[in-house]
Amino acid sequence: MAVEIIPDWMVNLDDKDMSFIKNFIMASGSLKEVATQYGVTYPTVRLRLDKLIQKIQITEDAVNEPYIALIKRLAANEKVDFDAARILIAEYTKAQKIAGSQEGGTSYIHARGMRKIIEQYMDNASASVETTSGSVENAKLVASNRCQMGFVLADIAKYAYLGQNPFDRKLTSLRMMMVGQKSFVHVVARTDVGINSIGDLKGKRVGVGSSGSYTSMVAVPGILKAYDMSYDDIDEYFLNMKETTEALSNGTVDVGIYLAGIPAGGVTELAQAEKAKLISIGPKYMQKIIEDMPILYNRVIKGGTYKSNEEDVPVVAVRTCILTNDQVSEDTIYQIVKTMFTHQKDWMNIHPGTAEFTPERLANFGEYIMPLHAGAIKYLKEIGLK
Repeated sequence: MAVEIIPDWMVNLDDKDMSFIKNFIMASGSLKEVATQYGVTYPTVRLRLDKLIQKIQITEDAVNEPYIALIKRLAANEKVDFDAARILIAEYTKAQKIAGSQEGGTSYIHARGMRKIIEQYMDNASASVETTSGSVENAKLVASNRCQMGFVLADIAKYAYLGQNPFDRKLTSLRMMMVGQKSFVHVVARTDVGINSIGDLKGKRVGVGSSGSYTSMVAVPGILKAYDMSYDDIDEYFLNMKETTEALSNGTVDVGIYLAGIPAGGVTELAQAEKAKLISIGPKYMQKIIEDMPILYNRVIKGGTYKSNEEDVPVVAVRTCILTNDQVSEDTIYQIVKTMFTHQKDWMNIHPGTAEFTPERLANFGEYIMPLHAGAIKYLKEIGLK
């Protein structure tokens, strides 16, 4: 019977390695006999076996991540020695990995700020920021401990913990760490296509967010439903924030839908160029949306926030949480939460929206979504909020 699946440990072995393994097996594991076959000394064969064991172990040991996979390949191909490879992998896995969002998105900017503060103010601490499609992916990354922290919208966090759509099982390892800024749904239309309400989207080319993102999976269907529409009624384009801005700018789409903090860079850019404007959600439709998705907020984007809109624009918004998991130690999360709140002004200098991350919101809102992490609870007790 043919072997259709090659085990991972065999993938990086060359023909000489496989021949050595075959001879070793045929010799019933006798290194002396193998030494005789190869016409070399016993210590030479022992050294060859030790190197082969290292080659197999480094393939088996590490987590399946692109960076680690690269280091493993380099070691297996003798481009990096095994000791150096283990040091590189150990240092990488020691870093606290933060799942952000699409590059340039609000959560990505906040995550980079978080990394900077952790590395600047915590002793011997390091962190890295992962670019992701957003909340759904982040919840899965954190639950599996491939990332130790992640920015996740509040309703997605709750769906993840309870195992509700779009999740096929309960992610009960998740824990609440911080609760913060509101992300606003920006419906942005080109100024030259005659769109003045969301009802006008019918038949139009609409950038709905990247595939698998919160925007495309939750926000857009929820808004369209309130207007008795669905994806069948629009020509949808699955684009990330940067792509949406480019498509609106060059006329590839008529409308782009962003989920972002204020100000959103792409919207600012378009408004400055007088190419696009915000579209509001009407009062009766707002009521339908909030009834369907009660974790959303009825909010306004203040007039003047963007050059193209002088009046307040009613929109829906949702809070962003920072999640961790129950495998991360109490002391680690305690130290990170304490550091972030102690040096919050530094964080706000990177993006003003981080001012909305407060201990009070964590204490009052966090447990509505899921259990708080023990480290977060320790910090809240320390400041008298638990």
